[in-house]
Amino acid sequence: ALGNIIDLADFPIIGAMNAIGKQIQQANAEDEHGKRGLYLSKNKQMMLGFNVSRKQVLESVLLVPIATSLNREDGVAQVIIPAINAEMYLYNFRNLPFYRIKVSMFAVSDVCFSPDNSKYEATNPNYTDYGAGSISEWYTTNGTIEEQCIDLKTALPTSIEPGLPVPADLTLILTVGVEFGKVGSNGLPVGVKYAGCGKVVRVG
Repeated sequence: ALGNIIDLADFPIIGAMNAIGKQIQQANAEDEHGKRGLYLSKNKQMMLGFNVSRKQVLESVLLVPIATSLNREDGVAQVIIPAINAEMYLYNFRNLPFYRIKVSMFAVSDVCFSPDNSKYEATNPNYTDYGAGSISEWYTTNGTIEEQCIDLKTALPTSIEPGLPVPADLTLILTVGVEFGKVGSNGLPVGVKYAGCGKVVRVG
């Protein structure tokens, strides 16, 4: 559900996410010990602000105020990024020639223990079909770009009737990231490992 910012991670994030999952599981006082479900839909705030990068965080790299909104009833989100003068409002900590902005919104299903199969399963098996992402073109780190308004809408699985709201057992996660790049072997910009940052900016 971290979408296209997952490759911006600069530390092993699986352990950090497992820790959040454990807290969510421990918060479940309803189910039997050893069979407690993980209901993110009831603990959404625990994912808000999750960073995939520790060396640099989004606010210290992209020095403009990002406006975000998320409407789960319609399954839509919007990210507005003001005009960026890269020499003033972008912290190019690796001194690379290019950067781009990555935005995505994906869903996470609650998880419960299935007595029939004696294992944990997603309560909504169609959740992987929910998602939308946007990756900007590569910009130079010494130029200026205009304001961007990015609209995202989830794609409902074909098994769900169009027009219905996002199911209650799904949590929508909106992420924003910045990736820096260099000139690749083909002469075009390519991303540089560990040269980026990203975080969860909205949960709904």
